[in-house]
Amino acid sequence: MHPNITTYRIVKGAFVAQGGSLSRWCRENHICLSYAQKVLKGERSGKLSGALYSKIVSAAGLLIDE
Repeated sequence: MHPNITTYRIVKGAFVAQGGSLSRWCRENHICLSYAQKVLKGERSGKLSGALYSKIVSAAGLLIDE
């Protein structure tokens, strides 16, 4: 799974399937929602963005293809 619009939609759906939302997760983890969305869509890159991407995808209960 690589950052792109499809990944963003899958991650959002995974949070909803768990009874939550990406927005709620961001609030609870003190992450700016718009930044998280950009990271998931691949609009931001770098070490910190990569770490956040992994954290969000993991929290959604999904696996990351390397």
